[in-house]
Amino acid sequence: MDDENSGHLCLPVAHYHPVWLPGTMTWLHRLVTDLQRYCDNIVICEQIINRERFGHVTLRDFSSLPRILRYYQRFLKKTGLVQSLPFYIRALKKDRIKLLHSHFGHIAVQGCKMADDARIPHVASFYGLDLHQVPASDSRWKSRYLEMFAQTRRIFCEGEHMAKSIEGLGCPVEKITIHPLGIDLDRVTFHPVTWDGQEPLRILIAASFREKKGIPLALKAVAAIRKILPVFVTIIGDATPESVSQHEKKRIHETIKQLKMKDIIDFRGYLSHDEMLNEARFHHIFLSPSIHAQDGDSEGGAPVGIIEMSAAGMMVVSSRHCDIPGVIRHEETGWLAEEGNLEDLITNLRKAVDHRNIWHKMAKAARDHISAHFDARTQALKLHRHYLEVIGE
Repeated sequence: MDDENSGHLCLPVAHYHPVWLPGTMTWLHRLVTDLQRYCDNIVICEQIINRERFGHVTLRDFSSLPRILRYYQRFLKKTGLVQSLPFYIRALKKDRIKLLHSHFGHIAVQGCKMADDARIPHVASFYGLDLHQVPASDSRWKSRYLEMFAQTRRIFCEGEHMAKSIEGLGCPVEKITIHPLGIDLDRVTFHPVTWDGQEPLRILIAASFREKKGIPLALKAVAAIRKILPVFVTIIGDATPESVSQHEKKRIHETIKQLKMKDIIDFRGYLSHDEMLNEARFHHIFLSPSIHAQDGDSEGGAPVGIIEMSAAGMMVVSSRHCDIPGVIRHEETGWLAEEGNLEDLITNLRKAVDHRNIWHKMAKAARDHISAHFDARTQALKLHRHYLEVIGE
């Protein structure tokens, strides 16, 4: 038994996210399951998807109620007779929950009302789209956020950039706590990449098809590098049903057609987490030049994929976007281009190619950096300590 864990094996904590769980949110499932070393977690949600993939957690699912009760409770909430669905409040009280953790800022607006009804402390985590995209979509979110900040004990975020952005939304600085997401280093095998300069340079792009991922920009940079050496690109990911994602998929395919790159690209679609990690062994460079989307969407912090691929030993070429510089140290553990700057991205991709003689050294430095700052077990313990501080134990 861990000394830190002794005496606090059964801290009852609830996590709120309306849908448990979209396929791209493996990181949230990991956050909750890692915490089970220190907390008795439950997840409260309105519906469950991907149950087999994201099991191993205790779920309190509103959709499990008979339909007539669901309609009745929604009616009570819609008419303002209650702040929160009674199902959730009963669950929080029945499970003797001591703290509610809402995931995403806009979701926390409802979460803080649940916590208030259940008379327990509330904390929240921001992750990205809740920083810029949500507030830009409707001016009413500004006042909603201010009310949520006032009623929430602690706001977690991934890095300095995100902390400044949350402060800019009106959150008191003393409530903001930087707490990066962690990765399971036991599952991320370290295989430092090597490249002889003769075989094709194998580039990996892995992301959902969203504008913020900068995939068309990445493809244009590859097209430039292709003029001087043989290149092959694997793209893992696809579009979600959302129209913005479908539009981005169309842009990606149009870019490939315009640049005449179809013969060097392998679309793999969505892969399992383990399958994606395994691809790190067969590629040299992970290319991920994130940008701010026109609708305000951003990484907020840093993509978990960058953290994992850096830990796996791949050379990472990314951008100075949000908190990515906290993960990738320019010219020490990878290369960073100015956000949205194609010429600078090409320059840094070329630097990665030209410095293959120090790839092993950089890979080792990257693994050490990730181990020191982004280890999931360490982050789970730190989050547990934050919980204890909030509830006063």
